[in-house]
Amino acid sequence: MNRKTEAFNVIARLYWKARSEGTRASTALWEARTMAQWEVLESAGLVRLRFVPDDEAYDDSYLETWGLSAHRLECERKKLWELIERDGVWSLLGQYRLIGGDWETGDAVCGFVGTDRNGAEPDIASVTIDCLRDALKKRCRECRRPGSTIQRVA
Repeated sequence: MNRKTEAFNVIARLYWKARSEGTRASTALWEARTMAQWEVLESAGLVRLRFVPDDEAYDDSYLETWGLSAHRLECERKKLWELIERDGVWSLLGQYRLIGGDWETGDAVCGFVGTDRNGAEPDIASVTIDCLRDALKKRCRECRRPGSTIQRVA
């Protein structure tokens, strides 16, 4: 199978998975293309998604916007904090690196209870890929190191 056919199959698989979950067609296509590109970069060791403990205090005030009775609100808050105690609160980092370089964080979403990603990967992947692309553009053309510049002698 050639590379184009393989890439098409990956995009099609991701597209139909998103569509089966109820994602709009245009969004599903964007997500599929983004995540297919991510898979290639990830297999090359240039990007990764990583969960780390969230250091910020969890803000549960959004529960108050649900229009629940005081009793129901207290029940929901209790369930949420039981989940937090059991699964923790996490940040999902999209990281990139140049070959041989250190990992840099391109994007992050904080406040995940447990490791349920809630569909955040495509957005984090897109921003992280853009950061990798920018870092590649900023490399020195001669030595290929990040942020290096070589003074030319006239």
